[in-house]
Amino acid sequence: MTPRIKFGLHIFNGDFERARRSTLLAEQLGYHSISFDDHLLPAKSPGERIAQFECYTMLAWMASITRRVRLVPTVGCMSFRNPALLAKMFTTLDYISGGRITVGVGAGWLRSEYEAYGYRYPSTAERIAQLGEGVKVMKAMWTQFEPSFAGRYFRIDKAVNLPPPLQKPHPPIMIGGTDLRTLRITAQDADMMSFFTHTLTMAELKRRLGIMRELAAKAGRNPADVEVSAMVKVYPAASAAESEAVAARVAREITTGNFKPQLPDAQAARNAPALLIGTVDELRRAIRSRIEELGCTYFKLIVPSDEFAQVFAKKIMPEFTG
Repeated sequence: MTPRIKFGLHIFNGDFERARRSTLLAEQLGYHSISFDDHLLPAKSPGERIAQFECYTMLAWMASITRRVRLVPTVGCMSFRNPALLAKMFTTLDYISGGRITVGVGAGWLRSEYEAYGYRYPSTAERIAQLGEGVKVMKAMWTQFEPSFAGRYFRIDKAVNLPPPLQKPHPPIMIGGTDLRTLRITAQDADMMSFFTHTLTMAELKRRLGIMRELAAKAGRNPADVEVSAMVKVYPAASAAESEAVAARVAREITTGNFKPQLPDAQAARNAPALLIGTVDELRRAIRSRIEELGCTYFKLIVPSDEFAQVFAKKIMPEFTG
């Protein structure tokens, strides 16, 4: 069976009126979903002062002004909210949206926002372990009448969650991250994984996804039941010459967490799994390669403008969605 390919529109954070326009546009143009980031501070250079709205409050508002598109936090940081509370929040969002919420969660990574807001910044291993426990807490809250859980980091005792979510057995769970420890959690408990990586090559990401599928099979699951999704940043170009210039610029500008360049050249930028660069034809080919090589069937797009969101919906999306 040919997999269904889906496209979502990531909503720009920090500009409320732009968010309103983009949200309504996504609904109008037939995008599958709208997504919104869960950062307390933007992942920009230290010292920058940029507006940033809280994720779940914005999702509730977006649900109230739409009727069709799914709503996806990309991705919620498990460190910021107790998972029992988070389960209650997602249940409430499921009702507000009429069953359109997707549970996007991750381990968190941006140290500056932890420190600025007074959260302890655990090691990567501990943050991932908290993510694993948190997902189990949420699933218990959604599927058990008097859920209890006792782990190393989280504990609940008959934390009744009524009413239960509209979506059964619970809203779909999407876990963000490509660390092998995160992929193990995804293989065991998630319906979907999401990648947003510039550092891994296509070959390395393909290898890790293969491991995730093997782990899903060992956990007694059908590996095909774990959908592969991507958060991708789109850099459009009007011509082949402009495409080359854009790819070279992106290679210089994409940085690591310590704000050092991480892509050696333009070709590396084109090959980065989470970047789509070029003309309409080049973008189509890049999407096709990620479908065929990675098995990715869901693309959440970070686009430069509402105008290009319209171009994408009219000139690219129909080739994949019919």
